[in-house]
Amino acid sequence: MRISLEKTTNVMMIVSSVAVVTMCAFIVIRPRDQRPVRAEQKVLVEPANTTISLDTLASAGNPDAKIGLVEFVDFECAYCVDFARDLFSRFKSEFVDPGSVRFYWAHSPGEAIHKKAFRAAEAALCADLQDKSLQMFTRLFEAPARLDAADLFDHASAIGLEGRLFKSCMDQGKADVVRRHIERGINAGVRGTPTFFLGTIDPDGTLTAAQKISGLPAYVGLSNLVKHHMSQKQ
Repeated sequence: MRISLEKTTNVMMIVSSVAVVTMCAFIVIRPRDQRPVRAEQKVLVEPANTTISLDTLASAGNPDAKIGLVEFVDFECAYCVDFARDLFSRFKSEFVDPGSVRFYWAHSPGEAIHKKAFRAAEAALCADLQDKSLQMFTRLFEAPARLDAADLFDHASAIGLEGRLFKSCMDQGKADVVRRHIERGINAGVRGTPTFFLGTIDPDGTLTAAQKISGLPAYVGLSNLVKHHMSQKQ
């Protein structure tokens, strides 16, 4: 269930009166569109008093943007799939393409329940080395049921990655980078996916987060929140 965020007139908006956010999980894959079936998720928006290193995070948008949105993702998370398929293109058109906001992805695979998400995160990091991070993220979220080892190489080929470089990267592994992302998320208060942090991009390569969104927001609420933050920075 998506809970719409009200139009932002107050910096602090609590979308749910319950502070506990349901961990993203799924049980089966729907054959029709391959979307994971999800349990109900509450959405919470709250002030964030934290900084997040942007080092090794894949990104899209204007490198000189002053405002950033970081999403902690899990490739087997139903709500992450929903955001990627239903909301990201709108967000990209409204804020990323015009250069107002730079979008970042950080990895937070739930290894206890999502057995393939960690290796998929490594594949995304290997794609980023060939400047194909957005293409790989799009591909993986379009096919959340196809995350086996052979599938990851098929995805790499489909988006035009150089095969030997990708294989070498996957053989060496990116587990250390994924675990650094997970640690950053834990330190910032990530308890499930997706979790978003909206804030200011600092010259030292960190995000000073002003707002934390736990769960999948309705698009109008996310848009209003970003517009409010932009107006505060003018």
